[in-house]
Amino acid sequence: MSGALFNDDVQDLITLIEESTRASSLTSQYFVEPAPGVLSRAKSRRHHILFGRRGSGKSSLLNKIHSENLIQRTPSAFVDLEKFKGHIYPDVLLSILIETFTAYEAWLKEAAIAPASKKSFWSKIAQIGPTKRKAEKAKAKELSEELRVEIDTLNQLLQQEERISVEDTAHNEAENSDEVQMGANLNGGGGSLEASASAGRRSLTSREKRKSYETQKHQILQRNILRYQSLFAKIKSVSASEVFLIFDDLYHIIRLDQADVIDYFHKIAKGGSFWLKIGTVRHRTSHYRNGNPPVGVKLSDDIDAIDLDLTLEKYATTKKFLFEVLSGYANTHDVQIASILTDGARDRLVLASGGVARDFLSLFRNSIYEARERLNSGDVARGEKVTAEDVNRASGQYYNDKLQELERDTAENDQHQIESEIENLRSFCFEKSNSNIVLIRKDANTELRNVIGELVDLKIIHQVRSGVSIRTEPGVRYDAFMLDYSFYTGDRTKRGFEIIDFWKSKTRDDEIRKKRFVYVPKET
Repeated sequence: MSGALFNDDVQDLITLIEESTRASSLTSQYFVEPAPGVLSRAKSRRHHILFGRRGSGKSSLLNKIHSENLIQRTPSAFVDLEKFKGHIYPDVLLSILIETFTAYEAWLKEAAIAPASKKSFWSKIAQIGPTKRKAEKAKAKELSEELRVEIDTLNQLLQQEERISVEDTAHNEAENSDEVQMGANLNGGGGSLEASASAGRRSLTSREKRKSYETQKHQILQRNILRYQSLFAKIKSVSASEVFLIFDDLYHIIRLDQADVIDYFHKIAKGGSFWLKIGTVRHRTSHYRNGNPPVGVKLSDDIDAIDLDLTLEKYATTKKFLFEVLSGYANTHDVQIASILTDGARDRLVLASGGVARDFLSLFRNSIYEARERLNSGDVARGEKVTAEDVNRASGQYYNDKLQELERDTAENDQHQIESEIENLRSFCFEKSNSNIVLIRKDANTELRNVIGELVDLKIIHQVRSGVSIRTEPGVRYDAFMLDYSFYTGDRTKRGFEIIDFWKSKTRDDEIRKKRFVYVPKET
């Protein structure tokens, strides 16, 4: 079959997009700011939490910051926290410290001192050469050896057993767990790490349990904060520049432990030792826990938030951004987007992706496959470009993927509640409102709003309007959401199902402000 969709350049573009599905130094080359000034703000001397749905560009932005830091020979550690999924405290903190110091050790051996002529190294980071060397080789070597001793000491501590007692606060009854008596006497270059029966305590509160940890590791880690501050000060001195510590995907850490992990590194960073940049999903994150003393960081006070989510509420802005991202890839292979997509397909890609960049690129790729299959079967009536119907078929394939993401990213005790709410919403849209629009009261109870936030983060629903009113209910405000396209396209297409074209200028707000769209949760 001939035609633009079967062109070698289009196939190369598809391959490039597929290779770039996961954020890396490669995707940082195609980074597009979701809003002007986001990159410069995220690089500034301030602690930041970057919020965004999976695939919204958090990792790409953090990789961009990291790559630019390396080119400028600025100390930068990029730590992917997904690899520590399921690790418990305090071992998770030890593992992150080991990964962090290992990254700075690598920086001292490579980016800090590598000659600009070493293209085999620099070409993996960016297409431009590095700035003039800042670090002295002898000092960099000495500090890297000091970090190596610290890493080895932490690894030894990580391998030790721990003693944990668990108290069930839900029924106010003690629940004893198996206890392992610790005994160790580690001597590392960073000082003696002696274990004893005396232990520190900390508390974590969940919906059902409070864990009271009697832990030698926790006490050792607390005693080492000043020494770690000193290490970061040395890194800063050797580099003669600021230091950056980048954590990606914090939400993969057990939720009860997230505030403790952030709190620990925030303590080390006191005095400007380094700047912390954290990427995570908003409703899967607990960055602060009130108590005496409080644990974690407070937004605006200790750390600033950067929201990377572009929603369908700002449709024109979101569409412009997504096609700028796609054009960045297409231009490398001289592919003209207009030659392979109809206007209807362009809008449908934006809507079906929910405004999420990675989903948009994946849908674009799979829509081309669908269009090729259609054309190969002899169906040319709709033309030789990707159509909205091709996008619909590609979108329908993402239904199971979204449910798998739910299983992968949601704690078991929360999963049932979220799955139940998904089924309630699906039933409401298909059996009651017969439409893709759902209105939810702004003053809904906290539990419902939290679950709705989770569904937005999981890309099950997408916000399309805020502050919507209904004539029959003066003073009441609603947020309008669209049920994800994967629920009613492709093999799950429902005949007679009304799709509100909220993104079109001719669509009046009255078409959204209907009483039948108001969602009333089922009683539990």
